[in-house]
Amino acid sequence: MRVLLDSNILIYAAAGEQRAVTALDAASEAEWAGYSALSRLELFGFPLLKPHDEERLVNLLVCFDEVPIDTRVIDDAIAIRRRRKINELDGLTEEEIGIVEESRL
Repeated sequence: MRVLLDSNILIYAAAGEQRAVTALDAASEAEWAGYSALSRLELFGFPLLKPHDEERLVNLLVCFDEVPIDTRVIDDAIAIRRRRKINELDGLTEEEIGIVEESRL
């Protein structure tokens, strides 16, 4: 299985939320796991990010690959938003967070 991590799971794991930590542990056992460049922008672009929180996030991200954003990724995100009728990808359910079909990576 291949896993693409959402920014929310990384935020919650950095904060020590056990379910998120458990999900990241499982992701680290996957054939491949990563996060998108857009997630990095969301994480580090937050204006109230404290230095110790930034350090925690950096320590998490070094364990995973960063996926650059290209037109195909944006097109897939648009399709997911339309199919789910949600305003933000952050509205995905817990089971959907971080999991992307292998054919899309």
